[in-house]
Parts: sequence; structure tokens; C-alpha cells
Amino acid sequence: MIRHVIQRMLRMNSLAWECFLRSLQLSCLFLFCALLLLLNTDTARVGAIALRAASFQEIAQACLLLGGIIPVIVEDLQGPAPGNPPGSSKH
Repeated sequence: MIRHVIQRMLRMNSLAWECFLRSLQLSCLFLFCALLLLLNTDTARVGAIALRAASFQEIAQACLLLGGIIPVIVEDLQGPAPGNPPGSSKH
């Protein structure tokens, strides 16, 4: 199962791959911001800062979800990368 997912990912066209990578980078940025918020917190404002950090974490999860859905939509609209016909798997 995982092998088929990896093979399909390697056959993505360039626009779908770009969408996936950018969503991954954006989610890492949001997680990094959440970490910075939690590290630079004084004890008087822990509650408000923790809520903001949790919001950044939820946004990162949403970016990853969209990063999994959008490339599939792009693949369906544009087709696979040149030289990789749909359904072809090299074992």
C-alpha cells in the first residue's frame, strides 16, 4: 500500500509537486512559529499565548490537509507528468 502511494507521488506533475512542497513548507513555518511562541512565554500570559500557539498548530494541520488534496485535484485536471501514463507502474 505504501509503495503504491510513494510511486504515485513520484509520478506527480511539476505543478502538483510544487503545491505539495509549498504546503509542507508553510506548515513547517506555522509549527516553528508556534514553538517560538511557547518558548518566549512569561508565566503571567501563558493562557493567551498557548491559545495562539494551538491556533498555529491547527493552521499547520489544515495546510497539510490541503497539501494532500490540492495535488490530487491538479493531477486530475492536468494529467500525470510527461512519460508517466496513468496506471503505469514499474515493478
